[in-house]
Amino acid sequence: MASRSPIEGFHHGLLGEAVSGENGVSAYGAALLLAAAVWGSSIVFVPFFLNFPVKGKPLTVRQYVKVPLGHHALGLVAGIVWTAGLLGTLVVSAAPGPAQPSPLMLYMLSHAGPLLATALGLLVWGEFKGAPTRANAMVLAVIVLLAAGMGMIAVAPVYGK
Repeated sequence: MASRSPIEGFHHGLLGEAVSGENGVSAYGAALLLAAAVWGSSIVFVPFFLNFPVKGKPLTVRQYVKVPLGHHALGLVAGIVWTAGLLGTLVVSAAPGPAQPSPLMLYMLSHAGPLLATALGLLVWGEFKGAPTRANAMVLAVIVLLAAGMGMIAVAPVYGK
């Protein structure tokens, strides 16, 4: 049976196969290809979501371009952070066996993103400001349960099979 790349677990195998083996793309090449794909797909997705917004009225491309520069800069920074995280994951997964972190560490690093995004959304951007108390309680419960689940997975190898 062929050895499996540690990255397969959280990128559904496709990226793991792309960066492994003799004919695999390097970590830097894979990050560049994925970043280009995300940027290229925005040519399709931005006009679609301008015409069919999730919330609010439809916008024109002219209105989208006239959005304050800070909003566009925030999107650019988010893309840079995402790409840096992806590149870090790819580089770590391509390291030789003894230099690789444990599968547990890879799991924790790959699944900490939603927890961080939730914390930033609540604390920095105040996404649920003015929401009913019940909604805030549910969001808090999600954060606590997600953190508890990650903690239980972290200690699982210590407490047996």
